[in-house]
Amino acid sequence: IGNKKGMAHSIENLGNVASNQGEYDRAKSYYEESLDIRKEIGDKNGIAESILSLGLIAFNLGCSEQAKKYFEESLDIRKKIGDKYGIAESINKLGSFTFNQGDYEQSKKYYEESLCIFKGIGSKNGIANSLNYLGNVAYGLGDFGQAKKYYEDSLAIYKDIVDKNGIAHSINNLGNAAFGLGDFGKAIKLLSSAEKLLESMGVVLNKNDQKIKDENIAKIREQLSKEEFAKYREEGENLTLDEAYQLAISN
Repeated sequence: IGNKKGMAHSIENLGNVASNQGEYDRAKSYYEESLDIRKEIGDKNGIAESILSLGLIAFNLGCSEQAKKYFEESLDIRKKIGDKYGIAESINKLGSFTFNQGDYEQSKKYYEESLCIFKGIGSKNGIANSLNYLGNVAYGLGDFGQAKKYYEDSLAIYKDIVDKNGIAHSINNLGNAAFGLGDFGKAIKLLSSAEKLLESMGVVLNKNDQKIKDENIAKIREQLSKEEFAKYREEGENLTLDEAYQLAISN
């Protein structure tokens, strides 16, 4: 059983790599394979994890209702086994589902609930993720100042725990917030910097985040001259991780 448990975990990780690279069909195959092994050995924690992962794939492929079923199923299992981190993680994904449906109030409730749980168990990574999601809600509601604050708080935690993926996502989100606040130069620098960082890790933004970013960049192009846009973009691409961090938290 020990070997099978480890094997399922490794296959799940291969799914995560494929998913981060945007190869959703390949990721789905890995998650299904991992789920089969976990069901065979009765690994409930693992089953819940694989089901949640399949939900994320459905979500990224635009199958929202299917995704919701997976998220709810993973939440049920995690509640039964008392996995607090898992419960909060599944609640976060339900928040993403309702956010995608445009129900910002409900998604805010989910994210606040998960934030409470993560704080209760002292999960820094979980806290940072929930703050980032709450920033997305504030951004969706047009409260860019509040969004910026959430993103800055999450960025500080990601930096503290040295989560490069989290740092890059927060810098990207702070680029969107800068756009919302009308600071186009800073926005394009941060968005370009985050793009470069994610690229270096072989990570792609999820479809939602990519859409927001693309729309903002298109609008910035309209506001700036070609020369200005190119200059800011190049400056952003050449920032080191630390320089990007400093720019992101500057006012």
